[in-house]
Amino acid sequence: MGDGSYSSKDGRVRIFTNQYTFDECTILQKSIQNYCGIQCGVLFDRMSSTNHSQYILTIGKKELTKLQELVQPYMHKSMLYRIGL
Repeated sequence: MGDGSYSSKDGRVRIFTNQYTFDECTILQKSIQNYCGIQCGVLFDRMSSTNHSQYILTIGKKELTKLQELVQPYMHKSMLYRIGL
C-alpha cells in the first residue's frame, strides 16, 4: 500500500517498483493486464546511486475506476488517497 501514489493532476497511479529490473516490471505489467484486466505501463524513473536504471508502473486515468474497485476492499482506509479515493 505504501509504494504508490495518485496524481490528481493527471489522474494517474504510480506504483514504485524501483528495485525491480525492467524485465521484472514487464512481467508484473503483463500479469496485471492478464489477471486483473487493467492496462498499465512500465516507465523509466531514474538512475540509482549505483548507476542502475529504475522503473515504475503507471496506471492511467482510463483504468482508475477499475483499479479502485479491485483494490479498495483490501486497503486500509488511511491509504485510499494513494488510489485517488
